[in-house]
Amino acid sequence: MEDSDFWDTLKDLISDNNHMVVANAITALAEIQESSIRPIFEITSHTLSKLLIALNKCTEWGQVFILDALFKYKAIDAREAENIMERVISRLQL
Repeated sequence: MEDSDFWDTLKDLISDNNHMVVANAITALAEIQESSIRPIFEITSHTLSKLLIALNKCTEWGQVFILDALFKYKAIDAREAENIMERVISRLQL
């Protein structure tokens, strides 16, 4: 799989209009990352906004994987971190 362009295909799916596709792409990338030595996927400001939008529109399991990916993201500054927290806090409440 490392020799194919499968990762690029999964990364492209993060920009899909279907939020379930986005959640499933993140899930697949997270699973691949766990068994790989080298970094597979990094969240950029562009993918960050896609994930935050998909977070509110996908299933609970999709939300779990998106939240896990967001947990590993390093915010650029305090303002960005605060913005992310404002968008995900409702998903962390009972």
